[in-house]
Amino acid sequence: MEIKVKTSAGPVPVSIDTSSNPTVLTIKEMFLKKKYFPIRRQTLYYLGYRLDDDEIPLSDLGDDLDGSLTLVMPKAALVDSDSDEPVWLTTGKSRSFKLHQIPENRPMRPMKLKQERIGIVHHIEGETEGSRKYHIHKYDVSADTTIQIRGSGSDRKVVFMIRGEEVLIQGRMKVYDEHNEHHEHPQNRLAQAVSSMAQFVSAISSFVSTSQTMHQPVTSPCPDQMAITALPSGSSAITGLGHSQPQDQQQEKTSQMSTFERMKGPSGGIVEKAINLILEAVQLARIQQNNAEEFAEKLHKRVKGHFIHAKNTSNYKFDKRAMEEILTNFYNEKAFYLSEQERFDALVLALKEANLQAIAHEIEETID
Repeated sequence: MEIKVKTSAGPVPVSIDTSSNPTVLTIKEMFLKKKYFPIRRQTLYYLGYRLDDDEIPLSDLGDDLDGSLTLVMPKAALVDSDSDEPVWLTTGKSRSFKLHQIPENRPMRPMKLKQERIGIVHHIEGETEGSRKYHIHKYDVSADTTIQIRGSGSDRKVVFMIRGEEVLIQGRMKVYDEHNEHHEHPQNRLAQAVSSMAQFVSAISSFVSTSQTMHQPVTSPCPDQMAITALPSGSSAITGLGHSQPQDQQQEKTSQMSTFERMKGPSGGIVEKAINLILEAVQLARIQQNNAEEFAEKLHKRVKGHFIHAKNTSNYKFDKRAMEEILTNFYNEKAFYLSEQERFDALVLALKEANLQAIAHEIEETID
């Protein structure tokens, strides 16, 4: 029996000998041979449910397994360095990238990948943090790749190994500018965590203050009760007499945004650009209704449920508005708590898993 197992790279056909009582482990062993992914780093799902027991017989999952199994493969390549000096690597995109320092003579360090790209820094221009430029060689690699860094300085050599064999991967030159792009440096992570905690405490304090105000009697302020409130810019605003403070105006403006606008995020941001390209693909009929259903499923199972309910209504038409509804439901189900980068990554991954790799690649190239 041959079935197709879904992966982030698209469906992979797998031949199963039903007479040998195959199990979940059987599928993982096949991918060990096909893709050289260690079994311990594979996670198999059946209709969205994780299969934690490798000994579960496939016959217990039903007779028709074609398209019902999803294999999540590792998102980490291995970096092996025998260099006599530290090596700086980048992962992610130029707009939002992370720096990683590989200490000298550091063997086999797993490196989590974003969009299966990695950069090796060969020159850093400038010394002032926030204005440095990183000149890198950027490579498209997969999670089953071992990246070997040999030698130091001008004698440094980069070798790529897949399944124990050396492969040639062409790199391209890129310059990542700290001044123009956001990146995450290891030394900045503590500051970011402290900032996030401060924002959380501020939000809780604001909520408590608002709750207390709601339980107090409302009285009209007298002229001598007017207060001068300092604004961040150094100016001031008179409160009392019903005047709204700038922060309240901003909150009101935010509350008036539609859910779809919240999903898109900041104007000109990476998510808005990705969504615009997705909507353009719908207009050009590059995304059909059947693609959209699978795309919805990859975003979230309840997003697919909303889509099926909508398409079964009378006079349903798949168009830009229908795609906007899919993205709106994704925001309501999951994306509301994701960062902009995480939302972008989720959209690209869902496109790839829905066999819309060409559109996903165009989005990555446009944003990068």
